[in-house]
Amino acid sequence: MTVATGSPEHEAHVDDLARRLTAAGARVRRDPIPMRRWTPRHAELHPVGAAVPVAYTARTGPEGVTGLLSTRPRAGVIGLARIHPTTRDILDWAGDPVPSPDHESIREALARFESAGAVGAVLVVDEPDTHLLRDGRHRRIPAVFARPDQPIREGDTATLVVEADIDVVATHNVLGVLPGSSPDLVVLQTHTDGPNALAHNDSVMSVVEDLAQTDLPACVLVLLTTGHLATEEVWGVPAFLAEHRDDLVPRVKAALSVGTGSCFATGHPAVLDCARRALVRAGDEPRVCRPFLPHDLAPDGVTWPGDGGPFWQAGVPTLELACTHRTALTRAVLELCATPREALSRRTVLETHVDR
Repeated sequence: MTVATGSPEHEAHVDDLARRLTAAGARVRRDPIPMRRWTPRHAELHPVGAAVPVAYTARTGPEGVTGLLSTRPRAGVIGLARIHPTTRDILDWAGDPVPSPDHESIREALARFESAGAVGAVLVVDEPDTHLLRDGRHRRIPAVFARPDQPIREGDTATLVVEADIDVVATHNVLGVLPGSSPDLVVLQTHTDGPNALAHNDSVMSVVEDLAQTDLPACVLVLLTTGHLATEEVWGVPAFLAEHRDDLVPRVKAALSVGTGSCFATGHPAVLDCARRALVRAGDEPRVCRPFLPHDLAPDGVTWPGDGGPFWQAGVPTLELACTHRTALTRAVLELCATPREALSRRTVLETHVDR
């Protein structure tokens, strides 16, 4: 189930999470974060039929825009591009390749058609999904995803309709601190909106219940963030890092993010071992990926596309687990709490290589 950011349902869900954190004994605060929310209402590609809009694409109104389908970027056309599902590999820390969707090709195709003056774009992908491109960038032209088996040919005349609402909403990060015997903080983070939010939140709250019954060697900051699918507008983790750079962030010695897809970890042996043990406890393959996206702020120049990435951009040893196993997550948090800050900060000799 998807929780729409800033909706009444989302705010009610956030209120409930704050109450549950308080009941578990955490000191709770809510940080308000305004954002410009994009909500799709209807999309069509005539004469094909219903279509899947690209997130944060421009709106057309009910009449749509009409033009020739063209793979060559030029003014007045509806751009047509085939996006192949896997054109790059990332590596795990054992050096083995892990297939990755090519989000950058989607961005590049949209940018080419925008700059050439196209009136819209159709991107052909194997599995259309509104949030396949999750960068939250409001674009100047309407765009939709289509499947390879749909009758879409270069030179045909098409009409593209994208109707969506764009409004400013107030949404919140929720912070809850469980006390420990040292002032150091270990962050346990997940998102409260978007796909899989309810499952992730229930899993994290079950971990909180376990931690609340434990004498913690370090404080645990439970960080429940908003803006999961709006990284250009406002992303809950960077908003937290900016808001608390002078009080909470200097106390953070490690972060564990609960996400979806591949598992990632920074190149710290203590963090990597913790991630692998958690995956084994969850009954999964202990495969942990290396950061691979170039980023100027990251200590080693690379990050990854997940909620955990910004922690590493701030220099925090981080693991992101695609795991909702209660015992595995609880044990991982406790391991991070018990590991001295100096040990967590020790880097491996294996460097991450990336094509720039």
